[in-house]
Amino acid sequence: MCATFLGSVTYMSPERIRNENYSYAADIWSLGLTALECATGRYPYDVNGGEADLMLQILEDPSPTPPQHMHSEEFCSFIDACLQKDADARPTCDQKYEGPGVDLAEYNKSVHDPAERLSQIAHMLAVHYYLIFDGGDDQWRHMKSFY
Repeated sequence: MCATFLGSVTYMSPERIRNENYSYAADIWSLGLTALECATGRYPYDVNGGEADLMLQILEDPSPTPPQHMHSEEFCSFIDACLQKDADARPTCDQKYEGPGVDLAEYNKSVHDPAERLSQIAHMLAVHYYLIFDGGDDQWRHMKSFY
């Protein structure tokens, strides 16, 4: 169990709002809200009524869902799983990474060609090497934050 009080009320899970013990499942709730906000371009609850009203919405209203006509079945399933009101019903991080539509390794490969990325890194290191050794102390002070 976690025992910290960090974060924004806008992303707090129901168990945190109820001041109950909470675990990393609270982070899964926050992940679901964040992913939904990124996908729709807006925060899924009405925040105009203030924090108390927002907390009541989180506790009493049905969990928000993505518009199914605009998002894949896998994404909708992912959000629904993350935004379960019962913390024990939410998946763990390991379960989420194994879920349908969520394969970060495959995504990474589809976005980045590993051979090309290694070539870019090698080039950057070569440039920095010569800048550091040819640039004197001033250049080293400027570049040391990279290392």
